[in-house]
Amino acid sequence: MKQHKTLITVLMLFGSLVHADVLVEVSATMVAPSCNIHSEHHGSTLKIDFGTVKFDELNNASHHRAFAIQLSGCDFNKDLAIMLAPKGNNTFIHNGQTVLATSISGLGISFNEVIDGGIRPLAMNKLQRINPQRLSATEYQTDLQARLVNRIPAEQLAAGKFTSAMTILVAYD
Repeated sequence: MKQHKTLITVLMLFGSLVHADVLVEVSATMVAPSCNIHSEHHGSTLKIDFGTVKFDELNNASHHRAFAIQLSGCDFNKDLAIMLAPKGNNTFIHNGQTVLATSISGLGISFNEVIDGGIRPLAMNKLQRINPQRLSATEYQTDLQARLVNRIPAEQLAAGKFTSAMTILVAYD
């Protein structure tokens, strides 16, 4: 019994002298500030209304809706890229381009960036460089265009209202 007490006393004396060093390696990546994206009217949800579209007007290249997204808080000294991310991965291929599908089978929406009067197609789910125009010292704008497209003959499309949804992401390229 006495040996146990002595052993415990010795361990208590030396126990306070025992310590361990643990090497902790820390690595991190500094990132540029994120961008704030909003519509022209400063809303977070952008709604594009095509109104009433007649079947014979569907293939008319001039039947589109222009809209803009505004950017602030970005490091505008860096190149920016946009990604159009469909909710639910609803896409199809139209003329070699991935477009956003709608709730009407065979009807989709293609998106373009409008630059100096010309247009540049934007594909879904792909980071693509954009060229925002300066509005003020802290805010820039990218002009976009949405156009209805069909992969089946227009007269075979179901009549009625349609919907679709996507998220617009902006990142540094």
